[in-house]
Amino acid sequence: MTREEIDWPVIKIPTITFIVVLLVSLAMIVGSWTFKEDMLSKYKKSKSKFTSISQKYLAVDEDERIIRKYYPEFIALYKKGVIGREHRLNWIETLRASSERIKLPGLRYGISPQKKYSPGFDVNLGKFALYSSSMSLTIDMLHEGDLVRLIRDMSKHAEGMFTITECKFVRAGKALNNKPDAINVSAECELQWLNIRKADGTAIKLS
Repeated sequence: MTREEIDWPVIKIPTITFIVVLLVSLAMIVGSWTFKEDMLSKYKKSKSKFTSISQKYLAVDEDERIIRKYYPEFIALYKKGVIGREHRLNWIETLRASSERIKLPGLRYGISPQKKYSPGFDVNLGKFALYSSSMSLTIDMLHEGDLVRLIRDMSKHAEGMFTITECKFVRAGKALNNKPDAINVSAECELQWLNIRKADGTAIKLS
């Protein structure tokens, strides 16, 4: 069939229609692909945003759980003076009261200014630091057991937390005196009253 034999008027409209349909189909395919890519991009952004929000929510939920669990303990330590302001007046009053209850023959004390404290082993305090106030004690006793009784009584009544870092005993004489107010042994002890502060040394306060 030659070009002259083709009946163009007959196939003109179908050909044009085919071309138009083909172009529309191509346009739809390209549009569909573009729409798909756009939706996929939006989905990825939405998923990333959702994941970020979910992680923040879980973090907040975990923080809330930690606060519920440890806040009462924090308040208890704050009231005792382990966190926040030291209760030095209470230490002295407790020491005197404990001495009277035990009926020690004699007791002398002194408290040094607060300074940074190293317990001699690794402690992970994060953004905080451990401080202490040193209390020196000179204790006159009937026998060595009076020191144990004094420490137990102070631990029970004092508003704070302390540790004994040193104690030296000296016998008053060779012969023992059994009178209630007799001094058979004396002890030179050093206590460290512990306090948790911020890393820069400032006190922790309740907001």
